[in-house]
Amino acid sequence: MIHSFFIINPDGEFIFSHYFIKSNFDKNLIIKFLSLIKSFSQENIGGKLRKFEVRIDEKLVFYCHEPSKLIIAAIINANDHPSLIEHLLCKIITKFYETYKINLSKKETIENTSQFREVCYEILAGRTINRGFKQLFLGLFLGMTLLCFLIILTLSVYLEISLEFRNSIANIITQNREIITMIVFISGWDFTDPLSWIQASIITNFIFNEPVQMLVQFFNISFSAQLLLLSSFIPSSLLGGNIAGNRRNGKWIGFLFFIAAIILLSLIAEGNRLALLLYYIAVYLPLILICSIIFAYLGGFICELFKLYPFPPDSEFELVKGLPIAKRGILTTLFYVFIVFGSIIFVIGLSIKSLLIVGLILIILAIISERKESKKF
Repeated sequence: MIHSFFIINPDGEFIFSHYFIKSNFDKNLIIKFLSLIKSFSQENIGGKLRKFEVRIDEKLVFYCHEPSKLIIAAIINANDHPSLIEHLLCKIITKFYETYKINLSKKETIENTSQFREVCYEILAGRTINRGFKQLFLGLFLGMTLLCFLIILTLSVYLEISLEFRNSIANIITQNREIITMIVFISGWDFTDPLSWIQASIITNFIFNEPVQMLVQFFNISFSAQLLLLSSFIPSSLLGGNIAGNRRNGKWIGFLFFIAAIILLSLIAEGNRLALLLYYIAVYLPLILICSIIFAYLGGFICELFKLYPFPPDSEFELVKGLPIAKRGILTTLFYVFIVFGSIIFVIGLSIKSLLIVGLILIILAIISERKESKKF
């Protein structure tokens, strides 16, 4: 969270400050420090964010607005992502310059700043979320719920494909019983091994379309098994990591998610489904584990790019004006909806065009909703 920020003009004079929470930092000391670095600000700050650690949990950052040569400094949470802080500070200083451009050009004193303070709250509204054990548990729970749903859905699809494959093999054996008996006697052919189809064809000159089709279908089923499992684990771990809130929680989500998912799926699967499920999970164990951790980590990273850390609950800071620190914005909510419905669309085999259309609709709704929220301030 941005605890407070200060703005100085090109002459090194303090012109504006705002505290989102009360702090025991000496404003005059910060202003003097800003004035000292102003002489070489363009070489060290120009157009880029610079940060200094002032406490274990806080940092002092600087950003120079190149068009106006204004410098904005802020006290922030040490865990906030630099790119997000830079983006927000750039929006604040740009809006400040646009609002008071005439005053700055005439070097007039800026007096009426109450309107701009409301603009600051508008910029930061909905930009913070909690990242505690509750979010970790919630991410694990919702991610596993989505995984179970997708696994059940994909497993049904896979069982239908496997049944069709087995029936095709049975038909070939029935129609060519004498020839296949000779092949087995000569080559010790195992009809479940796709390479034996090629070997048997060479030995007996038994060239027909079915072996080639079965070979292609066998590899298609194997590839489909990987694709179906990944299409279930990837969006689920991505969702869980994003809800958890950061990369550290995301790594734990990925590992715990994988362990808990196998246990839970073992309980809900029955008969052939359980055997088939555990078999393919065991076969693709390294791939699934790596994907779970990587995408849960990525989900946490995405959250860090868009959401600030909240105010510490046990701090001595006093909130000056309430901000929605525990509520996620409509854009994040629609992001979850896109993951869920996008996964379902992908699994049931609808076209990529359908997925893109759903994504485009959700993005348009997000933009409209965000603009409506902005008008409330």
